[in-house]
Amino acid sequence: MKNNYIQTLFLRILAIAVSICIFSCSDRDFDNTLTVTEELVDQADSIKKAGLLIEEGDLGEAFDLMSNVLSAEPSNIDANIALAGIYLARDQFTKALDAANRAFINASQDYVSSFNPHVNKKTIHLILAQTYYCIGDFNRSNDQVRQIINKNVNLTPEGLGMEIERLARKDL
Repeated sequence: MKNNYIQTLFLRILAIAVSICIFSCSDRDFDNTLTVTEELVDQADSIKKAGLLIEEGDLGEAFDLMSNVLSAEPSNIDANIALAGIYLARDQFTKALDAANRAFINASQDYVSSFNPHVNKKTIHLILAQTYYCIGDFNRSNDQVRQIINKNVNLTPEGLGMEIERLARKDL
């Protein structure tokens, strides 16, 4: 008798919980889910298109695409990396550092870009190394190179420049 009472009570509680879930879902805007999904697809397409434009040397249009992606999602790793590379190419080193650091903070250790499978966490280190080198901060540039090659090196500015060039030519 006691078991039947417990089972009945349990079923009533379960029915109430399910009813609460159903009624609480009725006020949700499910169309919003579709809109968010469409925005993510548009951002992914923009990032891939920008990656192709960068390879072709069209930094202006790539910059515009990445800026649009970042206005919707400021922590987007791919867009921050692309923007950091564009800023670096334009000798806008402070902006390159900002974008590369945003990418670095948000990228996991096993990050791989959606627009280029050769772009990963080490690529971010390379952009940082190049940028620090260009502004004359050789200690920080050396730190980034150490992260890439996993060796404790302390290169002279000339050696550091050569190592950065070597790393830029190879797949990281």
